[in-house]
Amino acid sequence: VCEGVHAFFIPIRDPITGAAYPGLIIGDMGDKEGMNGLDNGFIMFNNYWIPRSSLLSRISSVSPSGEYSSLISDPNLRFSASLIPLFTGRWSVLGFAWGNLLKALLIAIRYSIVRKQFGEDGRGQEMSIIEYQTQLPYGLLPTLWMKFTGRWNNRVKIVQI
Repeated sequence: VCEGVHAFFIPIRDPITGAAYPGLIIGDMGDKEGMNGLDNGFIMFNNYWIPRSSLLSRISSVSPSGEYSSLISDPNLRFSASLIPLFTGRWSVLGFAWGNLLKALLIAIRYSIVRKQFGEDGRGQEMSIIEYQTQLPYGLLPTLWMKFTGRWNNRVKIVQI
């Protein structure tokens, strides 16, 4: 009987040899883009027995007789409840990306104000990069505006949910 996705905690490697237990296939998926310090892997089960006591039973449980029960009767809501921790992590990654984008954008804008190059501006000086015609419609400032409107828009959507 399939009751949906459930979390459990089990040993996967022999503590002496470090080899995976029989019935388990474990693999490494390499570095995660932008988060090289985070391990990313997979595990596959093939006739691997998991004891009832290994179930992380915050909302669901299995009785000694094998009967399944859950605090959430609707399978769709139960599935959503099991995925909430994943969404929290993904929102954190998104937040870090937005923060890093803002820092990089501010560095680039400050540099384009200070950096002077190419032709004279009529006063006998070179122009700052930010003063060029293409900077206003296509340069860094529109990207900064989009960044802040995107952040505001995301906050509004979160409140509406």
